[in-house]
Amino acid sequence: MCYIKKFRITSCVCIVVMSMIFVLCVRLYAEEAENITYPGTEFNKYAQSENTSSWVGEPPYFFYSLINRVGFIRQKPVVPSGSIFNVKGNKQMISKGDDIYIRETRNTSLTLGRYYTTYRTLKPIGDKKTNAHIGVQHYFTGVVEITQKEPRFVIAKVIQSFRTIKIDDFLMPYNNRTPKIILTESVKGLEGKIFGAEEHSTILGQHSVAFIDKGKKDGVVPGQQYSIYYQENAQFSPRTKEKIRLPPVDFGKVLVLHTEDTTSTVLITQSDKTVYLGAKIHSPNAE
Repeated sequence: MCYIKKFRITSCVCIVVMSMIFVLCVRLYAEEAENITYPGTEFNKYAQSENTSSWVGEPPYFFYSLINRVGFIRQKPVVPSGSIFNVKGNKQMISKGDDIYIRETRNTSLTLGRYYTTYRTLKPIGDKKTNAHIGVQHYFTGVVEITQKEPRFVIAKVIQSFRTIKIDDFLMPYNNRTPKIILTESVKGLEGKIFGAEEHSTILGQHSVAFIDKGKKDGVVPGQQYSIYYQENAQFSPRTKEKIRLPPVDFGKVLVLHTEDTTSTVLITQSDKTVYLGAKIHSPNAE
């Protein structure tokens, strides 16, 4: 009987202690959550105001912590500063902390102590309807620091690994982009489309990174917002075959993260339904 009573008392004490720990964890999580700035918090707060003259104090922004891993599509590929030809330890997968061996590009000298972005280029992209050349995707894989220079090669350490880094990946000078993207007015009357996705998905949604067919030459700059929409035709009368064009229906939003001359990299910040490649975009509140 004494053993049973002691067991019951011990069990009760354990339950009470575990309950107290659980409550404490919930409180700590709640306090921590109050200090977290989730991507889009500031963006949603000011999304209704497109007129920059109405902003008071610090301009609204969108905080995107993954900005340095965002690649781009350019008509002519970047001339690389070098390429990876081996990894210390002959590892199958290159990751953070690994030492890699780099072959410098002719007439290029990598700088000791400097950071470089590792990337690879993918096969050229063409317009599906016209076959016109759009560009070459530059797919960022990580960041390395040059640590040692030898007569015929360079040694670097992997500082960040965004994706799997591979032998033959290229290097370009590292550009530390701010994750704080200041919102700015969109180009009036702009019409375009989503023609690709960074991760090559055919079905996209909120938080997906995609590419649109408009860029610097069209006045597009980082921080602009555009609406994703569809527009349908409807039979006007059951007695005739006449069809009329219905007004466009917005069902999502994109935020411009990076621009090239004829293309831009965007983040889908809102999607009320599935977004497919070829989806149309236009200026907010377009008529």
